[in-house]
Amino acid sequence: MEIQWTPESDQYGIHQLCLTPVDSQQQTGSQVCLNFQVDVDSPQFIRMHPTGIVPDNQSTWAIDIDRDIVSPRRLIGVNIHFFKRSNNEEVYRVDATSPAFVRYEPRRITFYTSGYTWNK
Repeated sequence: MEIQWTPESDQYGIHQLCLTPVDSQQQTGSQVCLNFQVDVDSPQFIRMHPTGIVPDNQSTWAIDIDRDIVSPRRLIGVNIHFFKRSNNEEVYRVDATSPAFVRYEPRRITFYTSGYTWNK
């Protein structure tokens, strides 16, 4: 089942989607509700560190943001991805829910890629 919604500019705020599974014999399961926060505009990156060509052992990364942020509430499937520019192949992934790899401050995300060697 795929559900898709692209909010219009005036649909900011908290929206709730509730789903109740129904099988082919019309038996229903438990309802599950999801809350979506839609902002008027997305947070903007102010500064990133490092920038440009990085050492092959670069392991600490930071992004400064124009508004307060919090760590994700969802525990799986929240990642920071690194892609190879030449072919868009994913080369590294950071679990954004793990305090061992990511630190959230009010207006900064710092994350770590220890043990990976970056290719030029």
